[in-house]
Amino acid sequence: MEEFLESQEIAYKILNNAYNSKKIASAYLIDDNGTKQGFKLACSFCELLIDSKIELSANVLIIEPNGQFIKKEQINEIKEKFSTKAIIGERKVYIIKNAERLNQSSSSALLKFLEEPESNIIAILVTDNINQVLETIKSRCVIVPLIHKKISKESTIEKIKDSIFLTESVDITKDQVEEAINFLEYVDKNKIKSLLHLKKVLKSNKFDKNDTVLLFNIMLLFYKDVLEYKTLQNLSIFDDYLTNIKNISFNNKNEQIIAKIKLIIEVLDDLKYNVNIPMEFDKFILRQEDF
Repeated sequence: MEEFLESQEIAYKILNNAYNSKKIASAYLIDDNGTKQGFKLACSFCELLIDSKIELSANVLIIEPNGQFIKKEQINEIKEKFSTKAIIGERKVYIIKNAERLNQSSSSALLKFLEEPESNIIAILVTDNINQVLETIKSRCVIVPLIHKKISKESTIEKIKDSIFLTESVDITKDQVEEAINFLEYVDKNKIKSLLHLKKVLKSNKFDKNDTVLLFNIMLLFYKDVLEYKTLQNLSIFDDYLTNIKNISFNNKNEQIIAKIKLIIEVLDDLKYNVNIPMEFDKFILRQEDF
């Protein structure tokens, strides 16, 4: 645990104080927040609780997604493994990796387990997208937030400029960035139903060719960051929009992200010659049904 004292002081204090004061909760939820330290912290805290290495103990169970989701059968395995009474003072701990990937049935099974905690059984959940974890599960856990420390001092807007223009003469505002992300999220969620929303957007915002090229370039960079996050747990540009990245990442498979990147590149190629802006927006929305 000591290795987290400097890098994750808040999380360290929450867990270490609970242990030292002997006020250990029945469930903890570690919000990894893109640090890639969450599971390691969970294991370190677990070893503190059981006073042993995890691999040497029969009183630890680690659950992780079986395919895309964590299944109900895996949660039932906790009950089966820990059905025998522990020796007095001996703790049993289960760690759930990627808790945001509990499906409906496994979430319900876990919730029942959390609602009726058994003595000396402690749950440690780890998630990299706390927004995808059921509120009823979160309410029964002590939240342990990890802090994502940014290395680069360059702003998101500066990174976008560097990636698109290689010049300081082009002005990009925060509103333009957020407008692109909001539009992307809306289309990603609503697909063809976004056509009505699009008419309102185009009516209230007079997009010329340059505005449209900028919008699609920002969306292109955003999807690339989503793909990088899904594959490498890393972000190149949109550090300030980690929650948005997580939501799009959770709702899309890698091949869907790649297909959308290709579509945006196709639209940008069209815009080199085609000035029919509404038609390109329509194309972008209508093709969402293919993914």
